[in-house]
Amino acid sequence: NFLLGLLFDSTGLGLAIALGPIQIIGGVICGVILGFLFHHLTEMFKNEAQRMPNGKFSDEHLDAVHTKSCIMFLATGFAFVFLGYKVNLAGGGSTVTMVFAATSAHLWIKDGDNELMAQKQRLGMFLSSSWELAVMPFLFTMVGSGVDLTKVFDPDFFPKAFACWAAANAVRFSCAFGCTAGTGMKLSNRILLSLSWLGKAASQGAMGGLALERITEELAGKSAAEREQLAGALEFATNIKNMSVLFIIFSAPIAAISLVKMG
Repeated sequence: NFLLGLLFDSTGLGLAIALGPIQIIGGVICGVILGFLFHHLTEMFKNEAQRMPNGKFSDEHLDAVHTKSCIMFLATGFAFVFLGYKVNLAGGGSTVTMVFAATSAHLWIKDGDNELMAQKQRLGMFLSSSWELAVMPFLFTMVGSGVDLTKVFDPDFFPKAFACWAAANAVRFSCAFGCTAGTGMKLSNRILLSLSWLGKAASQGAMGGLALERITEELAGKSAAEREQLAGALEFATNIKNMSVLFIIFSAPIAAISLVKMG
């Protein structure tokens, strides 16, 4: 969001830099407050029923509380992410959502209460299944729907893009490999871990088209002269999208083959 703001907004550099820590600090505070509210609301829903003689709640009641919790959790996350984009503070909205989730998880495990830890596990399984069965396929399908491979492999674009990909993955591999130093892991395990991380492309899938989407919206309704002025920005945004696609195309197979063959 910071980089997109510098590229496409009239926001001054000083204000753009200042908004970074402001969004993080504000997001952390808001996320912690939301986490506590969510925790206490969930407990309030749970305690609406009487415990059975064995000291536990009925499965039917816990299922109802779980459903309410999941809806509340997802609605809160979506609300702040989209609110962040709406007011051009996407970093703050994302920080709120992340800290909200972390605070909720912490409150459920901090006392070692088995009942609360079971709630966390159930919500975690629901979110994990939602990601794997719905969000991730949708995310990468949307990325693929806008891909023009002739532009990705264009002779003027591909060599430079491939060089960027190779350099980025060299850094990525080195950082992952360095982080495992002194852990007692075998060399082969460290190499496997580093290679498998090369295929982590959710961020490319999620953010690759944001710049192009933003500049396309800005071009709508502009005159021919104004479109001419934005031609450079459109080219940059298109390159970002194509670079993201290239990253996914080349990185994912390396990770998959490494995991199958070396694993």
